[in-house]
Amino acid sequence: MSQTSNEPVSTYERILREAAALFAVHGYHGTSTRDIAGRVGIRQPSLFHHFGSKHAIADRLFEIDLERSVRVSTHLAEASGPASVRLFRYLRFELEVTVSSPYDLRGLYLTDLLAEPDFAQRQSQYQAVLDALRQVVVQGIQTGEFLDEEPELFVEILNAVITHAVVPAADPIADGPQRVAALLVRSLLQDPGRLPKVLDAAPVEDLELS
Repeated sequence: MSQTSNEPVSTYERILREAAALFAVHGYHGTSTRDIAGRVGIRQPSLFHHFGSKHAIADRLFEIDLERSVRVSTHLAEASGPASVRLFRYLRFELEVTVSSPYDLRGLYLTDLLAEPDFAQRQSQYQAVLDALRQVVVQGIQTGEFLDEEPELFVEILNAVITHAVVPAADPIADGPQRVAALLVRSLLQDPGRLPKVLDAAPVEDLELS
């Protein structure tokens, strides 16, 4: 999950990375601010200079990931063009971001943390991403691009694959995001033989939309 770089990392950023790593192993509730400070190599008062609480750290990690996902998914749901192309672009983007993230997000998404009242705002953002994904799937079904199945089933399958991507791979597959996104879209197509045209129509561009 983590990217290697020779560039110096700020204390603020180190807190986020080390907290995410600890949440992934011990869980959010099993990790203390003392644990995080010790992992970073600072004292608790120094940690509190950057983040007022453990909740603030987890909330910031959610914010970084979800605000970007909301922007991209909403943009593609409202864009024109074939739903299959837009779905592929979204899946490829989400998978690329997830597998290259410097944060180990297992402690956020592979637990029930989002369901807790303290993270209601992030749960709302997460739901907005799923709603946008559902919108694209429904559009594809209506135009005959996708199989005429229950949209919610497709959304659950797609989201499960994206969520699984937060598990670090010891030996990542070359071009993994591109290949996985292509396989997922192919499984939805009424005519799987159209996949090459879908891929050709999907531009390789930055979808950060910041």
